[in-house]
Amino acid sequence: MIDQLRKKEAFENARTESGAPEQSSVRSARKQSFRRPGASSEDFSKRKDEEMQNKNAMNTEQQDIQKQLEEQFKAQQQVELLEGIAKQFLSKDAIERYGRVKVAHPSLAIKVVVLIAQAAQTGQLSEQISDAQLKELLARLQEGKKEFRFKK
Repeated sequence: MIDQLRKKEAFENARTESGAPEQSSVRSARKQSFRRPGASSEDFSKRKDEEMQNKNAMNTEQQDIQKQLEEQFKAQQQVELLEGIAKQFLSKDAIERYGRVKVAHPSLAIKVVVLIAQAAQTGQLSEQISDAQLKELLARLQEGKKEFRFKK
């Protein structure tokens, strides 16, 4: 038994002399290896704060996008309502022209619909608007628009 204890002491002495770490230092080395170099509890709290700020920013962006979608939906509903009113006062040819204008120039189409709907609601329209009258109205709305031409 004494021989075994001497062998054990000799083994431990040889291990410490050779530079082999003891068990407690191995454990602390393992714990440190899981940490990032230079990482501290302050760094960890900073990262957590940054993550929370990023989440809050994303939530804010999502809310802004949701609001924009709701506003677009409301505007689209209003335009559809005005179109329903205006189309009651347009001839078939004028309705077809309006459809083409709506595809090619949506903002111009909205202006025309608003004008026709306002005129209809105020009682200024007593009969249907023909295609020629719609063309004239479109031309008046485009008068302020500048034309760009390229020189050859």
